Amino acid sequence: MSYLVFARKFRPQTFADMVGQEHVTQTLTNAIQKGRVHHAFLFTGARGVGKTTAARILAKCLSCEKAPTDAPCNACDACREITAGTSVDVQEIDGASNNSVDDVRTLREGVRYLPVRGKKKVYIIDEVHMLSSGAFNALLKTLEEPPAHAVFIFATTEAHKIPVTILSRLQRYDFRLVPRQRIGAHLSSVLSSEKIPFVPAALEVIAREAAGSVRDSLSLLEQVLASGHGALASEQAAAAALGVADRSLVRELGSAILARETPRALELVRAAADRAIDWKHFTHALLEHLRDLVVARTVPDPASLIEASESELGELLTMAKTAPAGRLELLFARFAKTAEEVLRSPLPRYVLEVGLVELGHVEPLEPLGMLIDRLERLEARLATGATPGPAALKSATRSTPPAAPSPPSEVVAPTARAAITRWSVLAEAMSVEQPLLSVFLHGEEVVFAPPQVVVSFPSAFNARQARDKAADAAVHMERLLGVKVRLEIQEGAGHAPSAIATEEKKQREDREQRRKEAIDHPARKLITDRFGSETIFQEPEVE
Repeated sequence: MSYLVFARKFRPQTFADMVGQEHVTQTLTNAIQKGRVHHAFLFTGARGVGKTTAARILAKCLSCEKAPTDAPCNACDACREITAGTSVDVQEIDGASNNSVDDVRTLREGVRYLPVRGKKKVYIIDEVHMLSSGAFNALLKTLEEPPAHAVFIFATTEAHKIPVTILSRLQRYDFRLVPRQRIGAHLSSVLSSEKIPFVPAALEVIAREAAGSVRDSLSLLEQVLASGHGALASEQAAAAALGVADRSLVRELGSAILARETPRALELVRAAADRAIDWKHFTHALLEHLRDLVVARTVPDPASLIEASESELGELLTMAKTAPAGRLELLFARFAKTAEEVLRSPLPRYVLEVGLVELGHVEPLEPLGMLIDRLERLEARLATGATPGPAALKSATRSTPPAAPSPPSEVVAPTARAAITRWSVLAEAMSVEQPLLSVFLHGEEVVFAPPQVVVSFPSAFNARQARDKAADAAVHMERLLGVKVRLEIQEGAGHAPSAIATEEKKQREDREQRRKEAIDHPARKLITDRFGSETIFQEPEVE
């Protein structure tokens, strides 16, 4: 006897055998039991979820010797012929190759004749969306008022391509993708019936790659069995046979990203390349892993939202708790863009590696509204006369809840100490760069007496650097304090005005020397000789 593939050998023969489509099978069962069976049905959904199988089972329910019944016997001649595909009363038509008006005309002629053996004449048209518009129009009248013995069952993966005039004459049933757990349990029963040893982790890999399709899962199962000499030894073996990344590799990479271990992440990418893993699939698996981490951190009970085993769910919860607030969402958003670039790039591995390097430097961003609230709370504290230090300030601004808004008060000109404190606080809250902080976060070195600021600079600055930093700071103080600031540089920390003057004089002398060299250049004489004395030569400006 020739080999029969699993997808045909284990095809369901009753509604009770179907996996993951209880919302459809229960409705059809109730309709049969109550004698309210419609004359035209539309079964729509993704590939391999049981549309054609359900159509055959419904045909047996209507053609069995016990018909109408919701549990066909699968033993009578009518049931056996339908199962074998040889029944003259149940015709399966491929809509892709029989899509013309003439094909529909032939169908209409055959509908008029009574069934030969069964009680109903059933027409199953697969991929019905492939029919031409003329064929659909030719079918309208027959579909609306067929003979009492005729039943039409349409199956398609693209219901949106069917004309509305056809849809209005059908009962529509949407088949869902089957959850991974249900597919895994189905594969387990298949292997148990075949007496083939397996490990559950390997079935999880196959169920994940099936993407909700039972037929695909059975085809993948046979592929893995063929590569593993008739057994499912390990998760790694199943992943290698399918050319995909196993969950352990994805989890390790996710852990490396959260721990900012970029070298380790790149090593894992190299390991994936050595195994010839498909980069598109690998990127999607990592993106799904980051999504699961976000859900695990956000939802109190994420078991219903994450398709994972109990052990995997526990690992996800542990990893999610170690990440700072907001960082997981940012990692997912950044990597989603990387995933799009990987799909479009001719060099996906390099794009993925650079994207992982960028993820290692991602920091959570605080919303702008939160920063504004922090500044308002700081100003409220200053209005009460409090002058917290930098450490206390940072702690207070990050942990203290927003203060109630204070009533408007009279605007008072800032005193010297208040101005210094306010500048220091705002500089801290706005994360001003460190060189500027080193100048203005020392209250004893800054004297503010409107409209003048006198600054003495630390020894870390040279004369010109000190002057530039002070001028920059004066502009900021004008904006923040709302007063005109005049900057005066005095002697302090070894940087007297005379040192600045000496440096500026030296710079002027250097510029003059370079200008003379440019004017006396031989090119000027050549141009003058060539074009005459009326030639105008403009001296270049030399920095």
